Amino acid sequence: MTKEKQLPSEGNGTIIYYSQKDKKHISRRGVHDEKSRIDTNKKGEPYYVYYDLDAYGYRTAKNWRIK
Repeated sequence: MTKEKQLPSEGNGTIIYYSQKDKKHISRRGVHDEKSRIDTNKKGEPYYVYYDLDAYGYRTAKNWRIK
């Protein structure tokens, strides 16, 4: 994955992704830290684990973009 698909490690950025559970687009403030990662699941789909500054915890996003 390229750095454009990653949240900043200093300050914060906004991640936007589609939630399958809620059936809508979600926009969250987040940061990339030492526990964050970009990987692929068993189906070969990329996902991103990031720290969510709105909910104060780690979240996983698929089909995301960084604003």
